[in-house]
Amino acid sequence: MGLSAESANPGGIADRLRFLLLNFLRSAARVLGAYEQPEHTKNLNGLDYVLVLYKRRFVVFTTVAICMLFGLLVGFFLPVMYRVTVLMVPSSNDTQPPLASGALADLSFLTGKSGNERKSEALAFLGARNTLQRFIVTHNLLPQLYPKDWDWKSHTWKAGVTPPTLESAYLKLRGAMMIEDDSANDLIRLRVTWNDAQMAANWANNLVREVNYTMQQREVERANKRIAALYVELSKTENQELHTNIANLIEQQIRDRILANSNDQFALEVVDPALPTKQKSSVGELITMIAGLFAGLMIGIPLAFFRQAIDSLRYAWDTASSDTT
Repeated sequence: MGLSAESANPGGIADRLRFLLLNFLRSAARVLGAYEQPEHTKNLNGLDYVLVLYKRRFVVFTTVAICMLFGLLVGFFLPVMYRVTVLMVPSSNDTQPPLASGALADLSFLTGKSGNERKSEALAFLGARNTLQRFIVTHNLLPQLYPKDWDWKSHTWKAGVTPPTLESAYLKLRGAMMIEDDSANDLIRLRVTWNDAQMAANWANNLVREVNYTMQQREVERANKRIAALYVELSKTENQELHTNIANLIEQQIRDRILANSNDQFALEVVDPALPTKQKSSVGELITMIAGLFAGLMIGIPLAFFRQAIDSLRYAWDTASSDTT
């Protein structure tokens, strides 16, 4: 079979492509040289922009409608979340001033923590990694935090699922929490947001209860250590005044221990516990539609001016082409 003239002469194809490219460049140069912005468009005012938007209103409206529809779908498929709140005040069972005098009066650290110090410690405990990880293990929250990966029938993780780590569970639980310290009104709020209102309320109430219990036991242990140390010093001293002062400190520590053991709300006193609520805290369809409206305007308006610029260039191209023929 014989070769065609073009395939037999590769140089002919290259020459033709070169010819087409040169013609395109010449036409583009003629367009750029022939197109001159009209005088009435060189100094555009606000009315000119409004006219452009009115002319391209279909582009703007279509873009806004698409974005609002997308926002409606996003809001519809977002999981429903509920927020519960525990309202607390710092516990007011401050320790009394030391009963010792003289050289032992400076041992104020033996009288425990003040109310403000206990409040700061309680706030730190509420969001501490150790507290939340211990809370997750104690209440077996891993299946509740990762319900899609848990087989509720066999009570094991689903096949092929890597069990979540305690660190990832802590981060997920901490992300669902919000701790607010209203120092002006001496109030503390713990907010928990989750897709199950009853579960969120249980978490919030139990966490506050566990923080109080932990701080209560820490205070009891501290008092026991102080009492033991004071008894050792009491057995060593022969000075009557020093003996009396140490005995007074021991009495103070025993009183603090009794107060700690008798107060379940040792650090945080609950004013209003968390209750399951039917009020949604997640972003609803209306909010996502409004966000879609603004997004549509931000996209549609520049797109309208872009379409106008494209049409202007096309008109200039057609004008230049007609002038060269």
